[in-house]
Amino acid sequence: MIKLIDDEHIFEGILGGIALAILTYYLQKHKPTPQIVDIFLAFVLAWYIRRAGVNLYLHYTKDE
Repeated sequence: MIKLIDDEHIFEGILGGIALAILTYYLQKHKPTPQIVDIFLAFVLAWYIRRAGVNLYLHYTKDE
């Protein structure tokens, strides 16, 4: 059977989406910069949060 998406990808998508939404909202409300800059910064920060979150998820869920 072909596996298109697994639990790691689901976790990554949920964490990335939540981080992007929260960071975009925060930056738009608290930083006096153009909206495109806020969205870019939120995307970059969300990407790092997503990667760190997935690495932690894999660390705690892998079988030793």
